Amino acid sequence: SSTGSPENMRVVGSGDADFGLVFASDLFNGYRGQGNFEDPITDIGTMTYVFASVGHFVVPEDSDIQTLEDIAGKRVSLGGPGSGSAENITLLLQGMGIWEDFEPVYLGGDSPQALSNGEIDAFNWHPGLGNSVIHEAASMMDIRLLDLDQPAQGSGFYETYPYFGPMTIPGGLYSGVEEDTPTFGTGSILIANSDVSEDLVYDFLTAIYSDAGRQELSGAVGPALIEAMTKEAAFDFITVPLHPGAERFWKEQGVEIPEDLKSR
Repeated sequence: SSTGSPENMRVVGSGDADFGLVFASDLFNGYRGQGNFEDPITDIGTMTYVFASVGHFVVPEDSDIQTLEDIAGKRVSLGGPGSGSAENITLLLQGMGIWEDFEPVYLGGDSPQALSNGEIDAFNWHPGLGNSVIHEAASMMDIRLLDLDQPAQGSGFYETYPYFGPMTIPGGLYSGVEEDTPTFGTGSILIANSDVSEDLVYDFLTAIYSDAGRQELSGAVGPALIEAMTKEAAFDFITVPLHPGAERFWKEQGVEIPEDLKSR
């Protein structure tokens, strides 16, 4: 277990873990030593895009919060402490100029219960589509999801942070939320420490791209993974060179390797 994407980037880079899932945002910043990363983390290689990590901003259905600007004076859980979920929404809120207007807390997976109990007014979570935390909230109370794409467009967020892009949460995915919700998101990328053997990385990818492997992952992440995890999407959101084992795997799959992603 970990606190989320930033920690995963650090522990894989240090060799304390062999593999990890990271947001494309943390991959981009960590490799370059910017944002919340003081020093570049370069002892990693990328393997594949796995699924979209999608911004969910959850409020009670009867809340007076209709837009993101309406969180002024409210108590909002942004995700777990040090998590990628919290980091992603913080960038948007700062870009909108409303960071000082509300009370941030970091309750992580306890956020649905806190929202149901009235301890917070809203919470943010940045998982794959169909995530259990959002389902849990929808099972406890009637909820709404806020449009995060409109403020992202209006604040120049996508131009400032090119590893994010517009996404949609389909209506009917969560109980009581029948309309499509425009939002923003990024990719979750599988990485390996540079010292992990080429053969092991190759075998890992062979396993997870098998029918059984994709089915196993979809059970953990959600059925949307089956559609998202394809050869055509293998390098979506990836901005860091591949691990040699991954390059070998993708070449055998007939996927063209962009020059800037070739292993080094």
